[in-house]
Amino acid sequence: MVKRIALLLNIILLVSLSAAAENTVLSSDLGGWRADVNEFGAITCYSYQKQSENAIVYWHLNQYAGPSWEGVRLIRDGRGLKYSGWRRNLKYSIEYKDNNGRLEVIASIENHNDSIYKVQDCERLILGIDHSMSDTGTLQHKFFPTMLRCEKTHFWSYFQNPNGDILSVSSPDAVASWSLGYIGNGHNIATSYLDLMHCQPLPARHPEGLDQLGPGEHRTWRLFLQPLGSLEDVLNASSHNCEAPIMGIDRTTVAPGEQFTVSVYGKDFFEQLEITDAAGKSVTPVFLQEKEGILQYGITAPGAFGHLKIMAVGNGHRTEAVVYIRKPWGWYLQQARDEALRMQVKAQSHREGWMGLITAYLAESYFPDKGKMQKTEKEFARFLSLMTDSTGGFKRIPQTWSSRPQNTSWMIDLMNARYAATRNTDDLLSATEWADRLITDFQKPDGAFQGYTALTMGAKFLQDLIVYEYPLSLTDTVWQKRFERHSRSIEKAARSILGQRDMGETEGEATYEDNQAGSAWSLLAMHALNSPTKEKTDYLKASLEVQKRHECLTQALVPDGRMRGGTLRFWEAQYDILTPPNMMNSPHGWSMRSQFGALYLYLLTGNAYFLDVAYNAMGSCIQAIDESTGELRWAFVPDPYVEAQLFVEDPEHAGRGMREPKVIGEQWLPMISSWWKIPEGEIGTLSSHNECDGFQEPSQGWSCDNDVHFHFITLADEFLPNAFVVEMEDGTFKTYNCSLILKGSTLLVTPYEKVVSRVHFNLKKKYRVKVKFATQTTNNKLGVGMKWVSSTPERMAHSYLDNSGFASEKTEAVKVMYK
Repeated sequence: MVKRIALLLNIILLVSLSAAAENTVLSSDLGGWRADVNEFGAITCYSYQKQSENAIVYWHLNQYAGPSWEGVRLIRDGRGLKYSGWRRNLKYSIEYKDNNGRLEVIASIENHNDSIYKVQDCERLILGIDHSMSDTGTLQHKFFPTMLRCEKTHFWSYFQNPNGDILSVSSPDAVASWSLGYIGNGHNIATSYLDLMHCQPLPARHPEGLDQLGPGEHRTWRLFLQPLGSLEDVLNASSHNCEAPIMGIDRTTVAPGEQFTVSVYGKDFFEQLEITDAAGKSVTPVFLQEKEGILQYGITAPGAFGHLKIMAVGNGHRTEAVVYIRKPWGWYLQQARDEALRMQVKAQSHREGWMGLITAYLAESYFPDKGKMQKTEKEFARFLSLMTDSTGGFKRIPQTWSSRPQNTSWMIDLMNARYAATRNTDDLLSATEWADRLITDFQKPDGAFQGYTALTMGAKFLQDLIVYEYPLSLTDTVWQKRFERHSRSIEKAARSILGQRDMGETEGEATYEDNQAGSAWSLLAMHALNSPTKEKTDYLKASLEVQKRHECLTQALVPDGRMRGGTLRFWEAQYDILTPPNMMNSPHGWSMRSQFGALYLYLLTGNAYFLDVAYNAMGSCIQAIDESTGELRWAFVPDPYVEAQLFVEDPEHAGRGMREPKVIGEQWLPMISSWWKIPEGEIGTLSSHNECDGFQEPSQGWSCDNDVHFHFITLADEFLPNAFVVEMEDGTFKTYNCSLILKGSTLLVTPYEKVVSRVHFNLKKKYRVKVKFATQTTNNKLGVGMKWVSSTPERMAHSYLDNSGFASEKTEAVKVMYK
């Protein structure tokens, strides 16, 4: 309530400002920028030199104008660029300077009371940068709040737009917290807030003591705004502006024994690394080298599962990084199956209610368990009887199946997964029937799928299907026709996405949406992997272009293994777990729907960066399973402080829900499907929206929290059965999901898990390679380049990852699986 009142006051104050107010210009020849500041101290325009062009940062001119103190009217204080105002006998001010080519914003607050001023909510600085990406004409230039991070002693952040432009905002002073100006319950963010002072509770990493001011006490925060040319510049610039060591981590999730590198920026501010594992034991890093002023340390992951905390200390500052030490991939898949069966598989209008069935079948395909399979089959039969009619089609539920092609496409994936578990051809036949229904009902003549071309995931599930269909097509003309029909559909969808790229429909309110763009670049990479040589380059180029633009919506740089690689999605809590208001959900179940193509890009380019992207994202996502309790959670909330209305079970009415006011921040939120259940024999539907507060009121038991299972579907498809070995330029090796011993010119490789059936090598020299699979030890001579070594290729039918070369035939990428 306090925040709403403050926002209203700010609207009244700023809307009343004269549009004709005279601006004061501050510019820097050294920095190549210009800032126009109005008479009330807010920036109206900020432009900078980008190569030979003049680029701009969009700034709000309405109630979100800034930088400004929320609820305080500022006026010119003296002749310089300083603006001051009063509230509650507190003096607020903002001042602008050119500090060696950087725009410096100095914000201060002074207590003129005779008593301690205790912050009831927060003292908020509205940045004023316009983040809204609803206008297709300007969204490529809008800066999204890609990363904001409070440390104990300082603050650093960066804002990025789809063009790849970056604006760094950092402070050498402690900032209590940050928040985002979500616009209602929709899909856009107005601007960012720096909550310079804030009440408790806040995450442990945040500074303390910024919740009160003593009599006569004066606090000042220096903020530096600096345009940057690339993502690689963020760490160095943040270190310089914060006067603190900042860490870059190449791998934020590793298995015990795997190695990763910590790069420390700001060596002049750095003293030491303090590293503690999940068991509280100290870990000693190994200094590797100093490269271009960056100190690099090697760390071997200890055996304690959980979060390894790394603290870079120096110059009175402390910067934290978190690396996740994971359990075997298979443990997470098996636990996800148990949780899927513990909770309700929901017969409902959205496939987010029943995706747990796919996890259960995929787990069965790798880890057979007769008892769990019987339970899975029972749940499947119940689900199918409720959802389909006598013809095998979905029962008509108003405003769902006829307008939601993603439900049909995911039925293909469900039947693919069931076939992987049963190897019953009837299940594969059912998958082909769902595929035909998707093509007939929803694929338009131009190849696009009705509604959401990329978000349906139709092309991916069809691709999974034809990998299964191919061996049958070699001896059966009926299966050959099915294979060819579905292959043509994939090709048409591919050309549609190639033309559309990352633009087009979004799922809900118009915005540059992480899943439409993310799914697009992943699908383009998939098509590059499975296209004839002459088309491969076009798809790869398009995928790389969209992936680069999509990075502004991805936690690509945050040094925190709980979040790394998660896509920035912020409107799902109200739908999935019925918890308002908007908050960032990252990672969310759809993060892997955006990032599943990272392995494809690695196989296509050989660039280990994409392998790290893939493994870091997967490592963040699997933490939906608590490694201590085995409990499945829904999504992670990076926001430090959210006054949420958590949807919980009513203690007086079992199975009924109620909203409980609760402050949450930097944490996983629980599932609700363990107790919020659809009555037996009914189908859950989304019935209406509550006009009072805008939040939806579905029928009993309806929810979408089962979308978390896409993490484990991707885990089973792409990570569980594969391991990777990369020889770096300096002759060292990076391993993923395996260990390696180098003896002379022989590589001895041991996969971490028995279900690993392929190891991918990316080598700079010739080696003899021995791989100790669970079923056999292979012995090969490998040359320079990339090559798979496999134990049983047919076991990998559900994953069509391959880079063995392309012929002119469309089916070549499928054929290599069965050589």
